[in-house]
Amino acid sequence: MWHAALEPQWTEIHGISLWDQNLGRRLTIANAGDSRAVLGKRGTARELSRDHKSNCSLERQRIEKLGHRYLDGQPSVARALGDWHIKGPKGTKGPLSSEPEVQEVMLTEEDDFPKMGCDGLWDVMSSQCAVTMVRKEPMLHNDPERCSRELMKEALKRNSCDNLKWWWFLVRPTPQKLRF
Repeated sequence: MWHAALEPQWTEIHGISLWDQNLGRRLTIANAGDSRAVLGKRGTARELSRDHKSNCSLERQRIEKLGHRYLDGQPSVARALGDWHIKGPKGTKGPLSSEPEVQEVMLTEEDDFPKMGCDGLWDVMSSQCAVTMVRKEPMLHNDPERCSRELMKEALKRNSCDNLKWWWFLVRPTPQKLRF
């Protein structure tokens, strides 16, 4: 189950997938893009993926090792599933990669819902700020969709200049009252 913040067009998040196995205990994260997956544990944010931007030192090193610099001098996404014109001719390695980073996490009872959002959110808000908001807001109304809208409104107040998408996932049966 997911909740989109403003529009339910899940294809807008570029290159991040989460799926659970073993009855919701093991979560697998595959990321190739500037989106981020975050998990709250008792209200403390834990980043499950890293943003693949060329201003990330590991991505910059990967790009420079291939003989490129910042995707034509512009800091931008360093991994993505689209943007084929930047990836280079077939058989060559351009600066933009579609190879995802994959991580597995074992979920515990202390974990909040896994969440993911695109760079329009993370450019203006820390993972911890988002987790804190998502924990506090539902205590007022117990409405996950409203909580998502409030998070997006906050990002807009902070002058987000990019696309804004936000999801959270239920990885176990929903109790009568959601636990945040």
